[in-house]
Amino acid sequence: MNEIYRQLVVILHSMWQRRWYAIATAWAVTLIGWGLVATIPDRYASSARVYVDTDSMLRPLMRGLAVEVNVLQQLSFMQRTIMSRPNMEKVARMTDMDLSVKSDLGMDQLVRKLTDNINIASQGGNLFRVSYEDQDPQLARRVVQSILTIFVEGNLGASRTDLASAQRFIDDQLKTYESQMEDINKRRAEFRQANGTSFDGTQSFYERLQGEQGKLSDLQKSYREASYTRDQLAKQFEDVPRYLKLTTPVGPNASQPTPNGDASSLAGRITQIENNIADLRLKGYTDKHPDVVQMKRMLDSAKKELESQQQAASDDPDNVDGLHANTTVINPVYDQLQIKLIESDSQLATLKAQLDEQQKIVDGLQTTSGAVPAAEAQLLKLNRDYEAVKTKYDELLKRRESARLAQDLETKSDTLQFRVIDPPQVPLQPSSPNRPLYLTAALLLGIAAGVAVAFVFSQLHTTFSTAERLRDHFALPVLGTISAVVSPSERRQRKVKLAIFSAATASLFLAFGGLMAVELFLKPGTL
Repeated sequence: MNEIYRQLVVILHSMWQRRWYAIATAWAVTLIGWGLVATIPDRYASSARVYVDTDSMLRPLMRGLAVEVNVLQQLSFMQRTIMSRPNMEKVARMTDMDLSVKSDLGMDQLVRKLTDNINIASQGGNLFRVSYEDQDPQLARRVVQSILTIFVEGNLGASRTDLASAQRFIDDQLKTYESQMEDINKRRAEFRQANGTSFDGTQSFYERLQGEQGKLSDLQKSYREASYTRDQLAKQFEDVPRYLKLTTPVGPNASQPTPNGDASSLAGRITQIENNIADLRLKGYTDKHPDVVQMKRMLDSAKKELESQQQAASDDPDNVDGLHANTTVINPVYDQLQIKLIESDSQLATLKAQLDEQQKIVDGLQTTSGAVPAAEAQLLKLNRDYEAVKTKYDELLKRRESARLAQDLETKSDTLQFRVIDPPQVPLQPSSPNRPLYLTAALLLGIAAGVAVAFVFSQLHTTFSTAERLRDHFALPVLGTISAVVSPSERRQRKVKLAIFSAATASLFLAFGGLMAVELFLKPGTL
């Protein structure tokens, strides 16, 4: 430890002997450093703080009806893309910085300069700070204002452009699906035309065949029931007499039966049959319809019976006293049974025609059953393709309406509200360079350089300040040491030199203090 201390003392003594090199070097390096600091131009930074309000009252009301735009994701994307080259060129045009550009290379340099000096930083949540640094304070403020303008307009324009592109895409897809549905409908029409009525598109062939066979079975059952009812009526009709004999008064004062349409009289029955024929014709039935033909037969039969009755009454000899006579009249029960029998025959004929028609349908379906599987599979495929395309078409229709509502929400309401908390101002005090720090660094660098020069010279020009150091370097014995005798004049010279050195050192620190005072207190904008 003593040896280290002894060597340290020797080194410091040697450096003190070269103190003039040290102070001269410190002054030179410090002055050069201060000169370089003085040449650095002042730069002014303008900044603004913006709060993006993403809470809109319409958003919860339109949830589920319109496309929901991810506002935070959209804002993050805008923050990352604001520094793109097109935006930087737009800033250059808005601030007239492009007027000084004469070539593409100059524009590239200007874009790089803007990109390096513009800073957009998030300060937590939806709060952002936009800043720009330049030698011109007015230009710095204009650049920040331009960034804010692009930030607002670019965000709204991007979202509206995305919505418009989405609507165009959906419209194109809808046209494609419409074309596909028209093509499938055309193929289904051609299929039905080629296969007749075997397929109706609503049920399978075998389901239709079973249905038609069920209808045929029902008609057969109805026909059997109607045939049984007709046979029973025919048996009853055979057991009922056609005419009844009655004794009625005759003479000028006797009342005569008048065929006034009573259901029990023959004239009434004729009138009823004629009314029935008129009703059938009003319904559109022709004279060849089975019901009309049956009614006509009944009418002809009734008329013939009426003529027979009138003839029998005129030729009857049973008029004994001139006051009473035997009269033959039609049995009303017979007449009613005959009407029911005719109606039953008509119903039976109708059922027979329907039964024959249904039998033809069933026979036709059974004939084509061999080619059904392939054709039915083809029809099922066409129907399945149509339903799939129609489902997508309906879904796209809903999405287009949702996109339209979203676009109206975007254009007619403020989904994003930009609130400028701190607008950009013209800076009065430069933000860089940090001259006090640079001046201090230059001073420290000068002192370090002076110490280093003194140390280097002390090592290059070695002297022996003690006997121990001389003994360590040479193998010869040291006989003794002689102390230096300093005269009064030499002491005065040493004091003068020490005063000069102290003054030079103090003046260096005084100069540093004066420069710091100027930078901190006397520059414009610091008071």
